[in-house]
Amino acid sequence: MEYVTFSGRATRADHWLTVYAAFFALIAMGAAAGRFGESAGVIIGLLIVLPAAIVNVATTVRRLHDIGLTGWLVLLGIVPI
Repeated sequence: MEYVTFSGRATRADHWLTVYAAFFALIAMGAAAGRFGESAGVIIGLLIVLPAAIVNVATTVRRLHDIGLTGWLVLLGIVPI
């Protein structure tokens, strides 16, 4: 499972693949909400988006390692301004 490791490096293609996967997961969540109802769409969306978010954070940490920064800087993204 290379996609959930937080050490090492990630290529630019790996990073954008996870960004696009998260984007299409949100589209799938919206489609599921429209098709099966809002509550089912939320459950399906969480099953899709949570794993995609973990992979996205791991890839972002590895991209930060590529430019010589610490991966802990990802936490700044969740701090409200």
